[in-house]
Amino acid sequence: MVIKSISTCPENNDKGFFLSSFLVDGLIAIDAGSLGIGLEIEKQKNVKYILITHVHMDHTATLPIYIDNVIPFNFTPTIISTPENIDYLKELVFNDILWPNFERISKEKFGREDKFMKFKKVASLEKFSIEHYELKLFPSEHIVPTYGVKIIDINENIGAIFSSDTISLEKVIKEINEDDRIKAAFIELSFPNRLKKISIDSKHLYPEKFVESIKEIKRKVKIFVIHYKKPFFEEIEEELNHYKNIPIKPVLISSGEEIKIEP
Repeated sequence: MVIKSISTCPENNDKGFFLSSFLVDGLIAIDAGSLGIGLEIEKQKNVKYILITHVHMDHTATLPIYIDNVIPFNFTPTIISTPENIDYLKELVFNDILWPNFERISKEKFGREDKFMKFKKVASLEKFSIEHYELKLFPSEHIVPTYGVKIIDINENIGAIFSSDTISLEKVIKEINEDDRIKAAFIELSFPNRLKKISIDSKHLYPEKFVESIKEIKRKVKIFVIHYKKPFFEEIEEELNHYKNIPIKPVLISSGEEIKIEP
């Protein structure tokens, strides 16, 4: 399994995150913050499924652009999320005001709603399948309905977990401890300790809370730090290095970086 952090510019490997998107084996996108601008068009047309963890702009900003980009290739991408987040996307994004309502256009022109894109609603905590992958969305603790993602390659019997935006890693750690197929965890950490109050108010993690939480992991797994705000990269990295008794040393990955998940 190969997971790529999609940059805000093709081939640009940079420290920090403005927009959030991850690509699994070139086929499945976790969020679409930079999906429509951070991949070459030839690679965008291979992305068939987009999981939306929540509708904040840094996770959905270029979803409409991606849809526009792949329409000429005559396939229908599937946007997957929980019912309330699908409803938010229809109400707030594909509403003929912010962006065209592709379902309406499709129905008027082709007699069906899913010519250009289709929505798939999945319930929280229910397993579902995409090709040879097993997935599950689980609730995260954020200021809007937000869900982490567990994705397992059934053929290789390995996978990864994404926390999405959250102030609590309780459910992430439970999944890691109970499923030894999870080999890597991509966990958000947005602000340094000096901005602890902002982190708590906006329900994001900070180094003190992050380190305290990952100590509860009871098995070997790689931990990658994501979603850190660009101005705070060096400060967060320095603060994490101060904690000497972390059983699993986290790695801050860069925008545009590619990670191979192995057994």
